[in-house]
Amino acid sequence: MTADPQRLQALDDLVSHRIGVAEARSRLADYPWDEDELLDLSPAHVLHVLAEYRAGRIDGAELTAWADAVASRDDLGREPGTEDDVNDVLFVLSSPELMDRPLADLVPDLVARLGRS
Repeated sequence: MTADPQRLQALDDLVSHRIGVAEARSRLADYPWDEDELLDLSPAHVLHVLAEYRAGRIDGAELTAWADAVASRDDLGREPGTEDDVNDVLFVLSSPELMDRPLADLVPDLVARLGRS
């Protein structure tokens, strides 16, 4: 069975943050969550969104929403060999209130961690 091309495009738009999280969630709302992995999230995807944040093109709320959106989808896998680093970074980004530092202070460490992946 092949995946719906519109679903794959919506997933790719989400992980690449070509559209806002709210729009991406809306486009993906009709698809089941308990699906086989259709697309791998890579450190490059996360680094791209972190760069958008650092450049001021997205705010902390959008960054947190993005991390939450991609972390919770069963149809998004992780690039092999980077699973732990990507998952740990997504956890921090989706739950920054649990950290003892502001999100802006966490981002350089997260970038460094993913740069080693």
